[in-house]
Amino acid sequence: MSTLQRNTLIGLAASILLAGVKLLANIFGRSTTLIADSMESLADSIGSLMVWQALRVVARPADERHPWGYGKAEAVASLLTGVLLMVAAVLMTVESIHQILIPH
Repeated sequence: MSTLQRNTLIGLAASILLAGVKLLANIFGRSTTLIADSMESLADSIGSLMVWQALRVVARPADERHPWGYGKAEAVASLLTGVLLMVAAVLMTVESIHQILIPH
């Protein structure tokens, strides 16, 4: 396992731990802000998982089907991570607007 893959796994573990702590704080503190924070941390965790998998694919040697290697896997993972974070942002925005419009 390369240093880059190891560091990505460390970041993934930290993101999962942080998402769990924020989720627990939300359950006990009933904070809407922490819901958004835990969603963001969860999206980061999924993004880290995609990047880690892409790094595993990039490490493969070139073959007949991919004579120039698998280097584009990293770009695809980055694109998917960006899309995931945008979807999370839209969901948080919709939920925030919903919470503002409903009287508590």
